[in-house]
Amino acid sequence: LAMIAMSGAHAVVLPKVESGAAVLHARALLAKHRAPPGLAIWSMIETPIGVLRAEEICIAGKGSVGGTVPNAMTAVIMGTSDLTKELRAEHTACRSALTTSLQLVLLAARAYGMVALDGVQLDLNNAEELIANCKAA
Repeated sequence: LAMIAMSGAHAVVLPKVESGAAVLHARALLAKHRAPPGLAIWSMIETPIGVLRAEEICIAGKGSVGGTVPNAMTAVIMGTSDLTKELRAEHTACRSALTTSLQLVLLAARAYGMVALDGVQLDLNNAEELIANCKAA
């Protein structure tokens, strides 16, 4: 995070976020290394515990209600490949094993005014599946 703080990037992605404390720690490190206040945090939700704590993560990332805080979290990203593995589920075109997780994280993100980004499309040769996943997202 020290190198990213002054890199000119618009956002930093935190992998495997499982708690609000992880977001607060990242914000403290960015402040310590004098990151510009507009450098946003994007948290990847990739584990069952991360999904269950999505609201806590969004609260920590948002900061005070109605105020602006430096290095606020503006987005969550679903790490669907790792989450599928952690759930011991099978990758399927319909992604039914991920439905509840996707909805919980989306609800938390929207409740706190954040963007929610879906995970990656693994089968790059399957345009039909890609279109279906984009529509579902």
